Amino acid sequence: MTVPNPVAGQPEMVVAFDGGSLTVGNLPTSVVPVKTSDHTFMCHEVGHTPGFQHSFGLDNNGADWNPGDTNIIVGPEYGSPYDIMSSAAFGTRMLGAGPRWTASPIFVGDSVPDWPADSAFSMGPNISRANLHLRFPESLDPAHTEHRPLPAPGAVGRVRLSATSSKGRTLLVLHPPGEPPSGVGRVYVEYRDRRGWDRGLDVFGADLAQVGVVVHSVEGTAAGPRVWYRGSIVAGAVDTDLAIAGRWSSRWTASSTSTVDRVRSRSPIGRQRPCP
Repeated sequence: MTVPNPVAGQPEMVVAFDGGSLTVGNLPTSVVPVKTSDHTFMCHEVGHTPGFQHSFGLDNNGADWNPGDTNIIVGPEYGSPYDIMSSAAFGTRMLGAGPRWTASPIFVGDSVPDWPADSAFSMGPNISRANLHLRFPESLDPAHTEHRPLPAPGAVGRVRLSATSSKGRTLLVLHPPGEPPSGVGRVYVEYRDRRGWDRGLDVFGADLAQVGVVVHSVEGTAAGPRVWYRGSIVAGAVDTDLAIAGRWSSRWTASSTSTVDRVRSRSPIGRQRPCP
């Protein structure tokens, strides 16, 4: 495709486009085939343009672009069931002998008049508050974000969180001692309910993307700091413990409308439990 040169006064450029994100003249660019792309795909790719990166977490098949061949690719990229920047799989593992699990936080929204494809109205979920805060912390109202140090062993803290698409405090940020400028080691806690772009979250089923308290952390990768899904406590669950290995342990209570959360650091060493 011939496109204008982003540098004024320079000749046009011929660029081969694939659906997704790339750079043109060192500028971030999103390419979205309107006819076949749903709203989840579009918002994911457009999200790369201002700088949002893929989230990580559960081992999944999102990076396996040839699922029909014998080479099964499994990895943590695209591993958060609660972040649109994981939309290649949302943590779903569906290839190979197993184990397998499914996360599908999308829903079918209202149709758009004159849209070229009637089947392109799948949308959701929201971008996680963790990914939003890591990239653009100034975009969040300070009154809606609670900052605290990671609790010391044996310490107990309490916080009330509201759902992402509602008013009130929507994000708890726990900062480790000596946190670097990159944010690596930080822990994010948010509550996700079935509202707004989270209407696709499950409530009582086996899907991993369910209403409840969600925990991400910031981890260093070869490509830089990335948001990493660490687990969730679904609304009404009997099991209310969640631990991040070597860092943090907590107990939570979740309801269908809001959460009353207790943060308890019981030991500096814990179990990581991202899977059901």
